[in-house]
Amino acid sequence: MRLHTRLMRIILFLVILVFAQTTTVYASSLLTWNIQDAVFNDGTTLTGYFTIDITNNTVTNYDFQTQAGALLAAFHYVDLPGNSTYFGSDPWGTNPNSYLFTSEVPLQGWADPMIQISSISSFLVAGINILGTDPTNDPLNFFNNVTTEFNNDNTNNRSLIRGYATTDPLSSNVPEPTFIALLATGILSFVVSRRKKNQG
Repeated sequence: MRLHTRLMRIILFLVILVFAQTTTVYASSLLTWNIQDAVFNDGTTLTGYFTIDITNNTVTNYDFQTQAGALLAAFHYVDLPGNSTYFGSDPWGTNPNSYLFTSEVPLQGWADPMIQISSISSFLVAGINILGTDPTNDPLNFFNNVTTEFNNDNTNNRSLIRGYATTDPLSSNVPEPTFIALLATGILSFVVSRRKKNQG
């Protein structure tokens, strides 16, 4: 077997191997958003993360916490049985970029907490999303597009006045230049080899 043929087969094997691995990463549909510098209008904060399956716009994992304030107690929302539940996206039919989480744990002296995580742009695309909405909206009305925590009868609620969420740049699922170069080299080697074989 000629050296050139062996080299071509090795390159093609590497291309297939890298393509298989990259396709797995590229096909990944999960984006994890990390909440940053999020502050409610009562001075309390929201911290943590949540993961979204972008193929069906569903939250698959979450872990975030709010601080106790004048109107609401602190609560740690975590994806565990008996703690809280992911209710669904766009619960009020007003913002497709929103997700509602409800507590399963009654708190003494407080109504069960709920929280709606919302953004002015889609959480289905990697990047930076500002949490919150148009400042002309009533910040105490949880039916608008703001991130809000409230109790089950909405007698007490607090809305986010600032904050944003970020994703890991590696989770954007873009093929690396190395892979593209290797794929091009493999195809070129195959074409050259076929031409030489046909000419010989």
